[in-house]
Amino acid sequence: MQQGTGVLVLWEHVLLNTKFSRIIELGTGWGGLSLYFALWCEERGAKFHTFDIAKKWKDTPLAKMICLASYFHVLDVLHNPQPIKELIVRPGPSIVFCDNGDKREEFRQLAPILKPGDIIGVHDWGREIGRRDVTDVMVDHLLDVIELDLCRITDSHTRLFKKREISCEC
Repeated sequence: MQQGTGVLVLWEHVLLNTKFSRIIELGTGWGGLSLYFALWCEERGAKFHTFDIAKKWKDTPLAKMICLASYFHVLDVLHNPQPIKELIVRPGPSIVFCDNGDKREEFRQLAPILKPGDIIGVHDWGREIGRRDVTDVMVDHLLDVIELDLCRITDSHTRLFKKREISCEC
């Protein structure tokens, strides 16, 4: 994995306690976190999609066993975000993880598409993306930071946001 191992503690907690229909990963890289997400989706009967501009990951025994190639899509998500948007709007909760080349722009393009209850996460928080990059989007699209303490404790450089459920008080 190209991330610190603390991120697994964070994701274990989130995925154990969240109902989801799909995980959409932007930035497959070497595929370590992709394997983890794919296994979770298999366990939960959810769909997994991972996108990158090129295949860097190797067909390891585990990647072959879970058919990682079937989840992988070559796509420049910044110049063609439509396939990701189409996945997000499908029925059921989505988890979107931005870990591609321009996390700020990925967040800004995809956060407005989220449905209530959907989660969007970003990697390299405080390095490539920070609060000033997302505050306006958070306010405009009713996104709340979730699991902040766990993000800090695990030193994962990941931040997670959830689209607020809209309650109707009639």
